[in-house]
Amino acid sequence: MPIRIIEDSFKYCIKNKLFFCLIVLLLFINNYIIITTKSLLAVIISLIFVIGYGLQVTQDIINGGTELPKLMPKKMVIFGIKGIIVFLFYFTIQGIFLAIVAAFLHFPELEIEELILRYNETINLFWSHDPLSFVMFIVFEFIIIYSTSFFMELSIAKLADGGNIKNTLNFLKIKRAIDVIGWKDYSWDYTKIILSVVILTYLTQYHISITIVDSIFSTILRLLIFIIQFMGMGYVYKVYKENELES
Repeated sequence: MPIRIIEDSFKYCIKNKLFFCLIVLLLFINNYIIITTKSLLAVIISLIFVIGYGLQVTQDIINGGTELPKLMPKKMVIFGIKGIIVFLFYFTIQGIFLAIVAAFLHFPELEIEELILRYNETINLFWSHDPLSFVMFIVFEFIIIYSTSFFMELSIAKLADGGNIKNTLNFLKIKRAIDVIGWKDYSWDYTKIILSVVILTYLTQYHISITIVDSIFSTILRLLIFIIQFMGMGYVYKVYKENELES
C-alpha cells in the first residue's frame, strides 16, 4: 500500500544517515540557488544532476541496492542529459494530447495530480461545466497520463539499466516489457506510487512557523517524493528482468 511505499523509501534514504543529511543539504542549497538567482542556466544544470541522480537510484534498485547510491558526477551528467531527452519526448506527446482534450472540452490544462490537490478549483470546474463533459475530461486525462507514463517509466528504467536512447523510445520493446510484467500488476504498482506521491505532496502544503525548520522539512518530503518515483521505476523493471530470466 502507499504507506508501505513511503516507509520503504524512508528506510532506503536513512540507512546511511550521514549521507542522507548530505543529500538533504545539497537539495536545500540547490533550491536556494534556483529561487534566489532565477537563472534558466541554474535550472538546466540542476535538472541534469537531479535526474542523473534519480537514474542512479533506479539503477541501484535494479541491481539490488538498499541505500542511497554515492554521488558520481560524471555518471549523473550522462544519465541526466539522456534522461531529460526521454522525459521531454514523453511529456511532449502527453502535452499535445492533453491540450487537444482540454481545448475540445473547454477545460484548462490540468493533470490528474493537480485536480486532486487543487480540489477547490476542481469543484469549480465541475459546477462550471456540464457533468458529462467533466467526466469525459477526467477519463481522457486519466487515460492519456497513465498510458504515456506507463511507457515513460519503463523507458527511464531501461535507460538506467544501460539501454541507449534509441531502445528506450522503442514502443514495441516497452510494450513487450509491460506484457512480461503484466498490465494489471503494473497498473496497480504505478497507482500505488501515484497515491504515495499525492500523500506526501499534501504534507508539503502544511507549514511550520519556524522558517528554517519548515524549509528543511519540505526538502525532506520532496526528496522522498523524488526517491519514491525513481525507486518505483527500478522495482518494476527488476520484476521484468527477473521474469525474463525465468522464461
